[in-house]
Amino acid sequence: RKSLLEFSYNLTLGNMDDAYRAVEKIKNTNVWENMANMCVKTGRLDVAEVCLSNMGDAKGARAVREAKREPEAEARIAMVALQLGQADEAERLYISCGRYDLLNTMYQATGQWEKAVDMAQKKDRIHLKNTYYSWGRHLESSKDLTGAIQCYERADAAKIEVPRMLYENNEIVTLENYIKRAGDQDLAKWMGQY
Repeated sequence: RKSLLEFSYNLTLGNMDDAYRAVEKIKNTNVWENMANMCVKTGRLDVAEVCLSNMGDAKGARAVREAKREPEAEARIAMVALQLGQADEAERLYISCGRYDLLNTMYQATGQWEKAVDMAQKKDRIHLKNTYYSWGRHLESSKDLTGAIQCYERADAAKIEVPRMLYENNEIVTLENYIKRAGDQDLAKWMGQY
């Protein structure tokens, strides 16, 4: 307890070296996690990196180092919040700094595809086709080929991706029907090769 008080005191004064010395002997990951959560609330990215490292979260510490490239402080703190499982806080931070591209990426990474598409349509138009394409890849990997076709069509990638996907999944009859229904000469030529 005394170590944490000393840590907070030195942190407030800006004495990072003394603050770290006060808590370097603490091995309890719960203490480090609670301190990391406090860093999200206080916006202390430098301390959060130390906390994540001492938690043994190498992936999280790396994400914090990469987040330092972002120009907005809220975006950097949102990355830490994500590593700590605080998706709601990260969402709030991304919205407050106007980083809808990162919010879209977060939605995609957490499987919230409808939210990702909605965000892209309203605030991040430049990534709309890419969002549909990524959703299509996700649906393809989960064997929802019908949903994947719809996403690829919305991403303007259907001419390449749909024949590839159906051919790889041995859905030749479905592929023939798709090409006939599409009425595209390029697709018909492609089918003629096989």
